[in-house]
Amino acid sequence: SRGLGDVYKRQICMVAASMTLVFRFLRPGRLWVNFILLICLPVFISMILYFPGLKTVTAAMGRDPTLTDRTELWADLFSLRGNLIFGTGYGGFWIGERLEVLWSKWWWQPNSAHNGYIELFIQLGLIGLGCLFGCLWSSYIKAQSLLSKDYPRGGFYLTMLIIFLSYNITESATF
Repeated sequence: SRGLGDVYKRQICMVAASMTLVFRFLRPGRLWVNFILLICLPVFISMILYFPGLKTVTAAMGRDPTLTDRTELWADLFSLRGNLIFGTGYGGFWIGERLEVLWSKWWWQPNSAHNGYIELFIQLGLIGLGCLFGCLWSSYIKAQSLLSKDYPRGGFYLTMLIIFLSYNITESATF
């Protein structure tokens, strides 16, 4: 059976299509856009990932509540992580002893974290996450400025930013 990760990806597509239609036809003001992106989206994602009844609800739907073992893999990755500030170096996590430990535990032999933020953290540490969030913030500011100059393009940029932010929760698209 398909895991919750597949369902989540379909939801991302539906959110992206909805945002495209909203920006195309409703043209929400910048205040609403800021409210949705800076307050509602993080709350929504947190509820999806950390809702206490998530396992019960997804099991009732016949889906895998671990996002097809991703959440269990994430716990293992954090236990094997290197330096908190610098990480293990680009590409350094998925070689040697760490890889052997993971491959001996997981039959599907993971070679990625299946979470872009965790992938970046284990390889480049807090410095890498800081650089990523700086780039994301810069992209957000650029998209916001485009809303006043070229609204359709600014809406498209914001939609792509939301897709990137959301997709990286269950897949690694940061590298």
